Amino acid sequence: MDSKTTPDYWKRPEDVMKQFKQRMRKRSLKFQTTDQESKSNQAPETTENDKKFASRNPFKRAKTEPGPKFRADLNDDTTTDGTLFRLLNFSQQNSSNSVDDSANNSFANAFAALNNQSSSQKDAEVSDPLKSEDVFVDWTLRWRVRLMSPQSFPWNRKLKTCEEASGITGFVRCLDTDVHNDEINLDTSPNARFHQCCLVWQHPHVPWIDLYPRTNRKSTSSSDLSLLPVKDTLYNAWVDSFRSLFQLVRAKQCPYFYLMANTFVCLFRAAGINGYTEINACITPTSRGFRQLLKDEDIDFTMPLKSSEKTKSPLNGDSQDTGYESLDMAEEAYDKNTNDDDDTDEWLQTMGIEESQIKKMNDKQFDIILGKDKVTDSLPESLVFVEGVEAQALFNFLMNCKSIIPTSGPLAGVPPTLLSPVAFTGASLVSLKIKESMIRMQEKNYHSIEIRGPMLPHMVHNLCDLMKNSSLETFLLAFADIESSKPFTTVTACHMAGASDSIPSPVKTPRTPSVFGETNLSDCGLKPKVLARFCNSRVKQFDSIQFSNNLYTCK
Repeated sequence: MDSKTTPDYWKRPEDVMKQFKQRMRKRSLKFQTTDQESKSNQAPETTENDKKFASRNPFKRAKTEPGPKFRADLNDDTTTDGTLFRLLNFSQQNSSNSVDDSANNSFANAFAALNNQSSSQKDAEVSDPLKSEDVFVDWTLRWRVRLMSPQSFPWNRKLKTCEEASGITGFVRCLDTDVHNDEINLDTSPNARFHQCCLVWQHPHVPWIDLYPRTNRKSTSSSDLSLLPVKDTLYNAWVDSFRSLFQLVRAKQCPYFYLMANTFVCLFRAAGINGYTEINACITPTSRGFRQLLKDEDIDFTMPLKSSEKTKSPLNGDSQDTGYESLDMAEEAYDKNTNDDDDTDEWLQTMGIEESQIKKMNDKQFDIILGKDKVTDSLPESLVFVEGVEAQALFNFLMNCKSIIPTSGPLAGVPPTLLSPVAFTGASLVSLKIKESMIRMQEKNYHSIEIRGPMLPHMVHNLCDLMKNSSLETFLLAFADIESSKPFTTVTACHMAGASDSIPSPVKTPRTPSVFGETNLSDCGLKPKVLARFCNSRVKQFDSIQFSNNLYTCK
């Protein structure tokens, strides 16, 4: 549009900018003629157009003279800060005391005041749940632990003959050497007790092959047991050991044990541990194919950690997804769709589509039906839980399932690793590897001991009790965990929460009082103090333990 066709009430950008430049030149000339002192003490006169422009663009005005200090009125609904305080439920009386300058009305100060208010309320109402006089129970397996303390440890890895012998004797006989007993003629020095805390029962034990943790990493060994004639002998010995361990757990002579294969980890626990009324077992991680094998063997199982859509039965309103029912529903849906699509397949054949293409379409449809069940494969949510008679069925399945033995790789032909706190048939007494060193952190020297090997849950409690009884004022335990075993703690915590109707939980099973559990498991091999912790409901997952001021902080 040219100037002839432009309406009079429209303004062109060139004209607006020209007027603006003219005003700026006039103002600059006016400032040059005024006195320097008067210019610094008072502001120049402004016209109505200048005020109008300043309200539009206050940043431009700030270049020539200091801009006016605006003060937000908290009683004004049109101000941004007033809206902020109103949304945050801030009392205007409290906030009006801090409006002396513009900085006190900023968003940062508002949120800081809100955070301080909420944190003070939280500290007053809720205490720190991480600190306790006792250590929490964590069913996670560890393969390395580092002990650190600013004080020197009263033990070392150099053992005397009597110290090593007393440590082994105390461990094999399940003696509580922390308590003074005149009937026990053993060396109860810190070295002997520390050595007792670093022993574990394992089967199989092949010195030239590292069987813990069971990973597919490269091995320096060139031996392949699957090609040797000892393969069957090794498997038969493993079956006897597995049977012996399971019978010990059933008789409550063993509190728990682990079965570690290349692809999963299984935990068997005796009745009374953590309040379970019957013997139970957990397997993680699992796949849909493995769960299908359990279903084919008529083993009823549940998946307490499964977070997918939960099925509700119209008869009993139970919203727990058992996993077993998910497979049945998928097969029923597939059979129904197959029967309904028979006519469709015949129609497709009449249209000239080959039978192989129709089969691919049906297989793809079946994969879609089972797609939701595959999502949880190899995840913590794929944990399978069995209890009671089903634990016996699971034991029979694992004992006769030769597919859990790898046929290739550095561990070919080696059965799964069995770990237990008590002796069993064919078990080997394994001592953990100890390494001492000095560490400097934050300009302070710390004494450090690194322990490598199978670290079972009760061994963590034994180490903490030993360090506490050794008059160490401050110490720290840092762990290297086996990630696949962490869901064991999660499902146990869900069981503890599910025992109370007031706490929502996917697991709703009755609990055995800890007193009865301690009485029934008095001969399981755990120390009385440690057994009392494993029979109560104090279960929590942690990666480190810090002791200070006679309190444990689990993080």
